Amino acid sequence: MSAQPFEFIRIFKFTFMLTLIALASEAMGLAISSRLDIVNGIFVGPAMSVPFMLLAAYSFGNAVENIPMWIRVGMYASYLRFGIEGLVMSIYGGPRPHMICPDEEIYCHWNSPKALIKELGMENAEYWFAVILVAFYLVLFKVICYVILRQRLKRSRSTGLVWLVGRFIKRYFNLAH
Repeated sequence: MSAQPFEFIRIFKFTFMLTLIALASEAMGLAISSRLDIVNGIFVGPAMSVPFMLLAAYSFGNAVENIPMWIRVGMYASYLRFGIEGLVMSIYGGPRPHMICPDEEIYCHWNSPKALIKELGMENAEYWFAVILVAFYLVLFKVICYVILRQRLKRSRSTGLVWLVGRFIKRYFNLAH
């Protein structure tokens, strides 16, 4: 349908990256829901996910040098950006033959995978680096979830910063009342 080469390694890399992204997203949702009640978690989860999604696709095809530093930091703090880089590199990276150009087309600019990767601004992207970073975010979100759950299950409420942030969110952003 899209004339992708039927190569097992590309299918495996693509599926593996999709699974990592799904697990990292689930871990982020668990970290959010481990501290908030159901009503607040329903609203805070998407509110935190939307910036990750917006910053993930920001500046594809543009020069990164022209973007303000604070947006650039947000772009590279998004695990979804590295997920997209991994997905693109799993399909178009490595030694891939040119894509098929229809006979009725006079000029096919993106029949070269390298031209497409360059147009997206991903010429320096590496698949395994993206895998490592998405896996890092997966572990980070799991650790955050564990710490929050452990502090919630303690009898003592002298837990520090995480408890104060949770109390602040419950007090000022409580949507249940």
